[in-house]
Amino acid sequence: MRANQFLDLMLQAVANDTARGTVVIIDTVKKFANLMDKNSSSTLGDVCRQYVLAGGTVVGLGHTRKNPKADGTPQYQGTTDILEDFDAVYIAQVMKPKAGGEA
Repeated sequence: MRANQFLDLMLQAVANDTARGTVVIIDTVKKFANLMDKNSSSTLGDVCRQYVLAGGTVVGLGHTRKNPKADGTPQYQGTTDILEDFDAVYIAQVMKPKAGGEA
């Protein structure tokens, strides 16, 4: 299946009122939108918003930049459209044990 076909299926679920109570996991978001392109990111965000408003849930997984921020924390890569269009964004990182203790 191609990315645009997947988005069409999501929109069909919205139109048919079959999105309610379902969960869609997108692994990874960059396979369905060019995160460096505002139009592509905005289109994906728009479809996801419609799906959520129809009662579904969308979980989008992504990657961070290879180089972390100056403080060592992971950094999001892409246009801000995904960050702005999704209800919540979490950036996970491996927890390191504290000196003399456990994680």
